[in-house]
Amino acid sequence: MIYALKGAGQVHALDNVSLQIDSGETVGILGESGSGKTTLAKAIMRMLPANATCSGGEILIDNRDLLKLPETELHTIRGRAIAMIPQDPALCLNPVITVGCQILEVLRAHVLLSSKARKVRVLELLREVGFEHPAKIASAYPHQLSGGQRQRVTIAQAISCCPSLVIADEPTSKLDATLEGETIDLLSGIRRQHRTALLVITHDPGVLAGWVDRIAVMYAGRIIEIGDTKQVLRKPFHPYTQALVQLARSSDHNKTRLPTIKGNAPNPTDVSVGCRFEPRCSEGMERCKVAYPTVSAPESDRQVSCFKYEK
Repeated sequence: MIYALKGAGQVHALDNVSLQIDSGETVGILGESGSGKTTLAKAIMRMLPANATCSGGEILIDNRDLLKLPETELHTIRGRAIAMIPQDPALCLNPVITVGCQILEVLRAHVLLSSKARKVRVLELLREVGFEHPAKIASAYPHQLSGGQRQRVTIAQAISCCPSLVIADEPTSKLDATLEGETIDLLSGIRRQHRTALLVITHDPGVLAGWVDRIAVMYAGRIIEIGDTKQVLRKPFHPYTQALVQLARSSDHNKTRLPTIKGNAPNPTDVSVGCRFEPRCSEGMERCKVAYPTVSAPESDRQVSCFKYEK
């Protein structure tokens, strides 16, 4: 997936990304800012800007390739088969429409219900995401709600039509520790109840621990490691994954100094033929500069793109 920039060449935002999510499975996408996580989510939703092009591949959901569908058909899929929970609900909720009406709009677009039944469904959804007084919440405007409450409203919107896949983009990044835990429990419960596939995007390995089934680590537009959550966090293989996990552990113990990974992410307009993490890697070899590593399987159900594990 490439962004065309005026006078600045091309940005290679996604490159040979391959990922499968089964019904009822939760997969985490882990990586620093700029690694391509949100672009991947928008590509799945077919909500990329006009200067973005997909040169190949396919995006399959319910046996339909979204890359081949016209915009008119995509309107019937977004919200119905795929839904997204935004990173910042305050920017995505309309400030001049009550939250109940905004959930109602999703139902009106995708579900054949009477007006009365839609209103009942809105209250059911708000109750399902934890509101004790759903009618009061439904009549409120976004600015009258707290950040955690707005997050629950966007979750209610996302699950309103029982989609096959829900994408949660940094769903806990703007919440305190208590609300973070409540949101994770809520999404986990929804996944179990509805058998919904859940794709969670985050930069924090700690958010994924004990929650998601598998972790896919992204760097510079590529998935560089993927595997069972416990295995990836306990024994990361790729040097970048190791750095992310160590970074999270250091953050937990060091409250005075923010730890970082040395070096800078590569310029997306100047893609190297070699491993994109090589300039920041302490274990780099000469071959890392001239060729990109193939996918290796150092353990069962683990895949990593690193020359260290090639047989």
